[in-house]
Amino acid sequence: MKGIIQVIKWCIGLLISLRFRNKKTKYVIADGHIGEIVYTSSLLYAIRNYSKKKKLVVITRKPYNQIVGLYEDCYDSMQILHPRELGCLEVFADSNLSSSDIHWGWIWDENKFYNDVPGIYIPGYFFKAHTYGIPYSTANSIITNRINENDIELREIIQKYSIIKGKTVILIPSAQTAKMLPIIYWNKIARLLIDKGYTVFTNVKEITEPTIEGTNPIVIPLRLAIATVHYAGIAISIRCGLTDLLAIGNCKVDSLYLIEDETDETLSRIWTTKLGDNSVLNRRKWFFHNESDFNNYIDFIRKEY
Repeated sequence: MKGIIQVIKWCIGLLISLRFRNKKTKYVIADGHIGEIVYTSSLLYAIRNYSKKKKLVVITRKPYNQIVGLYEDCYDSMQILHPRELGCLEVFADSNLSSSDIHWGWIWDENKFYNDVPGIYIPGYFFKAHTYGIPYSTANSIITNRINENDIELREIIQKYSIIKGKTVILIPSAQTAKMLPIIYWNKIARLLIDKGYTVFTNVKEITEPTIEGTNPIVIPLRLAIATVHYAGIAISIRCGLTDLLAIGNCKVDSLYLIEDETDETLSRIWTTKLGDNSVLNRRKWFFHNESDFNNYIDFIRKEY
């Protein structure tokens, strides 16, 4: 049954691909989780150079178009599809029979690409296409140059939530693909920050979602995540795609990793390598193997915040 479903998706994807058959255009699919969108977007500048005279069109879906839009100087146009349409197109693009000009952004042909684009850094073996992105100094400048504190929507967020510039901390306790820290840890972090005079928010998708004890909910559009954290001061987050986005934007981020077994240890090494974290000076990584590690982080907040 699964094979039949894939065949049906491939056929639908073939029909959708007929919209993207301009021989003078290179098409790149940007989909997945937030992290994959960040990695794909960071490749756009290099892919465009590799494609030489071809136009570059990014195919994505909402709300990820907000992240891709931050890199609008790196491509020619963007096409937004319904998630089901995009899913079928991905099945087609992933097959050997697809058009050579429709690619998953994060499974790029690394061998051909590497011959034309100088390798910037080579992270873990696990993520192939991500190794050939633009230098992170360039990625940072593309993003940070777009931060505008006079952005009307940003000003509305600042006023709506009464965000105090440089004295606000945004907690990001949830992620789709990472292990969650115990809620007692987040409660302790929040209490300490509040006692030190910070305004503390919990980042949520919906304003009605539960928050960390003592904090207020905040809903931030992906397009303004970097600008909002820049204005607020700092984010403390479980390692997730959103921290990848914030780190690219040169925000101050404490990225927390829960390490419970050998698999967690391996994954944490991959996560911390694939983004070239050593070049992101404002991204501080904390690994929690036990309660002692957490207490060390609490001591850090007491002394440094």
